[in-house]
Amino acid sequence: MLVVIKRYRKLGLGRELVRRCLTVMQREGADECMLEVECNNEGALRLYQSLGFIRDKRLEKYYLNGHDAFRMKLRFKKPCPWREPQEDDGIFKAGLEFLEKEKEKTRRRMEERSELAEAIRNMDLGKEDVGEEDQTLGLGLWRDGPLWLQYPGKYDPPKPEESSSPS
Repeated sequence: MLVVIKRYRKLGLGRELVRRCLTVMQREGADECMLEVECNNEGALRLYQSLGFIRDKRLEKYYLNGHDAFRMKLRFKKPCPWREPQEDDGIFKAGLEFLEKEKEKTRRRMEERSELAEAIRNMDLGKEDVGEEDQTLGLGLWRDGPLWLQYPGKYDPPKPEESSSPS
């Protein structure tokens, strides 16, 4: 199964993965490639058809969710509409550049988080710095929270004492 994460789609990565798989299959002597695609997966159907696959058969209730599938075939004996990626290949290059940028963003985010974690570790907070009210609030005891519901009344704010002086 080949899958491209949603945020990386429309960059030609899926097409490139399929092209490379087909190239290896053909190089290893395969005569054809067969695969199944869910009937309502229009993106995958377009991709495979653009690479020369044809719909061979409809498979009723093929998937566990009850959806049908198309069996698709590509015969290698005919000339195929793909080629090995070239260094000057625009989509291939754009995909690599995008992945490099994402890698750099991830690296920066991880550095920022590690700096933040280090700063938190270096903070010197003793119990004397935190008041009684702050400790309760620090537990996240909001009125509809699980502890509030589990222990009704336990975390209610203290009621002002009523004076018992005669009127």
